Amino acid sequence: MTDKEAISVIYHSLFNYSLTNEEKVRWHPGNALSIAKRKKNVVDREIKREPAFLQEKKKAIAVNAARTLSFIPSILFIGITGSLAMNNAKRESDIDLLIITRSGTLWPTRFISVVLLLLFGFKLRRAGNRDEADKLCLNMWLDETRLDLPQMPRNAYTAHEIAQTVPLINRDYVHERWVTLNKWIFDYWPNAIQRDAHQKPESPQTTLFDFMLNLLNPVFFYMEYWYMKPKVTRETVALSLALFHPYDWGTHVISLLKKHGIK
Repeated sequence: MTDKEAISVIYHSLFNYSLTNEEKVRWHPGNALSIAKRKKNVVDREIKREPAFLQEKKKAIAVNAARTLSFIPSILFIGITGSLAMNNAKRESDIDLLIITRSGTLWPTRFISVVLLLLFGFKLRRAGNRDEADKLCLNMWLDETRLDLPQMPRNAYTAHEIAQTVPLINRDYVHERWVTLNKWIFDYWPNAIQRDAHQKPESPQTTLFDFMLNLLNPVFFYMEYWYMKPKVTRETVALSLALFHPYDWGTHVISLLKKHGIK
């Protein structure tokens, strides 16, 4: 096993994930990742995954949720993230979704989305609720002005999370614009995703709906932030983004990689 292959095996083993031969090609590390002299051989052991039907069941919930939210014109992108994006969700796992909105519309769009999902019977994960199975976790919101993710560290973990995202709704080439603005991810995982770049399309004419949401955005932000404030730990919220990540998985993963001599 080469050093590059060892890096990929070690990285994915941190998530209790073994790679197929096809995945080994996709997740072959780039030049930004290197490993010091290995103290012992890395064993590419096979880890049994949860059955495929379980992944498909959870993905079906995500697809139905995206279809429900597709009627909201201010939503540009919905994608599956987390373990489900890698077909590695457990029975007790929730369903992580990334939602990207038009500029200046995030907070009223979030409010409308939550209400709509609840009206249609979807189960949403709440802060502090340990019962996660099959619940939607809307834990990452961006508007289209924050696609370059300036608030997130550029490392192997963040690059992997971006590259593994599974698009469900993609309007105005948002996913392509997102990848283009974060092309540094290819320094870590050069084969993980297509590099097709599209020019940003001309902004559509502002509708009355967009205009109203732009006016309401600061109002809904302060209302929802006031409600969330007692529960906020390390979450990041602003007018143009909301990252509900109470545990810093990125720092944890990078720390474990360093223990294996990977940098």
